[in-house]
Amino acid sequence: MVADDSELEGVYRFLGNEEVQADQILEPHVVATVQRAREAGFCLVVHDTTDFRFGGEHRREGLGHINSHKQQGFFGRFALALLPGEARVPLGVCGLVRHSRQIRKGTRRKSWWEMSKDPTRESLRWTQLVAQVEARRKGFECIHLMDREGDVYDLIAQMRRIGARFVVRGAHDRALSTGGRLHQQLRRLRPRAHRNINIALRADDGRSESSKQKHPTEPIETPEELLAASIVLSGIQVQLLTTQLALAEPPCTAEQAAYAVAKLGGHLRRNGPPGWQTLGRGFERLSWMQAGWLAANPPGRSDQS
Repeated sequence: MVADDSELEGVYRFLGNEEVQADQILEPHVVATVQRAREAGFCLVVHDTTDFRFGGEHRREGLGHINSHKQQGFFGRFALALLPGEARVPLGVCGLVRHSRQIRKGTRRKSWWEMSKDPTRESLRWTQLVAQVEARRKGFECIHLMDREGDVYDLIAQMRRIGARFVVRGAHDRALSTGGRLHQQLRRLRPRAHRNINIALRADDGRSESSKQKHPTEPIETPEELLAASIVLSGIQVQLLTTQLALAEPPCTAEQAAYAVAKLGGHLRRNGPPGWQTLGRGFERLSWMQAGWLAANPPGRSDQS
């Protein structure tokens, strides 16, 4: 990282300078990431949390609890932009929210109503991170991807309110406005797509076995009839597919959108359902088509459709 002791001393002084802030260090990288996303025209934004742990026998100022009484540190919630496709080419970090937990999780005695009104609750960090990304998202489309930790009502309501596109892995069996519960309704649907995913073993993070989530080992089933084409494709992408493939009408469902994208990748309908590689080729081509369209129709032009 450094060539000699003098450069190392410079790094120590830089990091030890209280006038230097983490946001200032990260800002040039975020700006470059957003520019790369704008050039691509479309990207995925993956949200996740990591913890930064520090040892020592004494408590350090500014650090909080992690997963045990002895561990101290802080949490960083990152938004990572990457290109779609199996390669998952990273574009860079486009958002960061830091948080130090001063009260051990699970020790507060508050009702769900009191927690929902608490302005310091940790779940609000997710809404702050989405707001950071959306504030910079000009000239490109993105889909926010989150694991079970992102299944927060306030967060989902915020993304719907601002028109953000997102996919969140469900964690709660929510009540539906039409009656019944979410899991009950999902069991009534006929799956239209299956995909096997190999998951690496989780490293030991110090938590007890009883506190870890138990996830099913069977293949993940995706009921595509729940989705409209507008959920998986932007309006521009739907228009480009309709024109490029000379379709009689734009794709309306997720299944129609998937077959249209696969056709761009060389799929023939008589060969049955498309594979993931064919879909990946088609979506990569569609992404480049969208990038060209955005280059030819920059925001602010009066003739932009």
